[in-house]
Amino acid sequence: MQELSEGLADDAFLKNLWLNRLPVNIRTILVISSESLSKLAEMADRMHEYNLGEVAAVKASKPEYCTSELREMKLHISELSKQVETLNARFASLNAKKRHNRSRSESRNRERNNRLCSYHYNMGIEPINA
Repeated sequence: MQELSEGLADDAFLKNLWLNRLPVNIRTILVISSESLSKLAEMADRMHEYNLGEVAAVKASKPEYCTSELREMKLHISELSKQVETLNARFASLNAKKRHNRSRSESRNRERNNRLCSYHYNMGIEPINA
């Protein structure tokens, strides 16, 4: 950082900028030190190497809007599933009625076909040969 600033920024400014970018556990120790910036950097490196195996604190949280949206979507899917079940039940009922009605009409047609052709049956006329 000192090289990048090319002498345009003083050490106090660079120290403050650098400290604010460090992890909190390292920053709290180094902020009270009056050592030079290069010495503080060495100390921070050693502390960081020591803490590599540890996790300070991790909390995974879902944003509130995601959980509420998900809840609404689940409710909507549940309602749609109920509607599909109702439609399937109605469809099955209609198919059963059609099968039942079809078998009755087919038996009537067989009886009618044995006696009269469709023309004579529909016109209500008895055939001459009969």
